[in-house]
Amino acid sequence: GNAWNCLATVRHVRLSKAARAFDRFPRPVLFLLRCKEGTGITAECRKMQIFVRTDRTHLLEVSPAQTVADVKTAVEALQGLDVAEQRILFNGIQLEDSQVLAEAGVSDDSTLMCMLRLLGGAKKRKKKTYTKPKKQKHKHKKIKLRVLKFYKVDDSGKVQRLRKQCPNCGPGTFMATHFDRVYCGKCANTFVYEGGAPAGAPKPKAAAAPAAAAAPEAPAGKGKKGKK
Repeated sequence: GNAWNCLATVRHVRLSKAARAFDRFPRPVLFLLRCKEGTGITAECRKMQIFVRTDRTHLLEVSPAQTVADVKTAVEALQGLDVAEQRILFNGIQLEDSQVLAEAGVSDDSTLMCMLRLLGGAKKRKKKTYTKPKKQKHKHKKIKLRVLKFYKVDDSGKVQRLRKQCPNCGPGTFMATHFDRVYCGKCANTFVYEGGAPAGAPKPKAAAAPAAAAAPEAPAGKGKKGKK
């Protein structure tokens, strides 16, 4: 009874005083008011049409005072989607079940997106444990005046090249000297010595590394010889 008395009072208020009159009434009463093109306000409950999109488009006729839960119930009746699995979005924002359509800004011919609840992410992977140590990356060593090691100057002042030049890459590109081969790091060209390194060739520094690596294996080799 009190609400209808309030509505009867508002009906005779001019539009210029309507803003002050709205402050006198509770919020639920304001959803029942609809402005017309005239100078008065009528208390009519207006229906509006909204579109709800799932995998298809549904046309619903609802009231601005209805809630989002009412929309979910209507979708469940039309398509059979469970209310608990539905998520209603409007303008990219998810709406709560208790939210009123008018408060959310839903008006006539608005489009709501109905999506299903996500089932969760992928299974959490276990952290792998590696038994072997991680392979260390090769770091290039910078040596000052490294070019001087590629040449040799004798007592007579004659310059002699100590490294072989790569025939594919041209002059100025020297090949790395190993104990059994020479290798070009630019084009991967490789020459293998037949019957060992030539007598006049300088001893490569790389030959010391295999000898050092073979030192721990020496006792095992001696044991095998003793068995023979």
